[in-house]
Amino acid sequence: MPNPTDEKFYRSTLRTRMKSWRRTLSAADHATYSRRMCDILEDHFHPPPSPFAFYAPITKEPDISPLMHEWYAAGVGVCLPRVEEPCAPLSFYLWDPNIRPTLDEAGIVAPPANPDKLVTPKILFIPCLGLDKNGYRLGYGGGY
Repeated sequence: MPNPTDEKFYRSTLRTRMKSWRRTLSAADHATYSRRMCDILEDHFHPPPSPFAFYAPITKEPDISPLMHEWYAAGVGVCLPRVEEPCAPLSFYLWDPNIRPTLDEAGIVAPPANPDKLVTPKILFIPCLGLDKNGYRLGYGGGY
């Protein structure tokens, strides 16, 4: 039986709870939270630093694509992470809505691996499931 005071057990349990809560969100609530997230980013980063790293949403993560399109149209360098190989650091490539994305090694939508579009972002906007009791980011446990 797992020890409930074990940190790994605690984080795993919290991940399960957060995933469950996210699955129960209605489409309307998800859209509201997503728009609010975009508004907060837009209010905080004016003008936004370039390149600015976003993420491709998975499993009901907030949809920040409207802001990506808006900033891209305004000339901001928008980039997305790409998993090149498991357990390796992420690479970031400039995103262009006119270029068809591909799936990276983790099966997540990403820009094509074009060396001319490889960048180092000034800001990383990183998704998470939530925060733990100490305020640390709780991701999916993949280590990225």
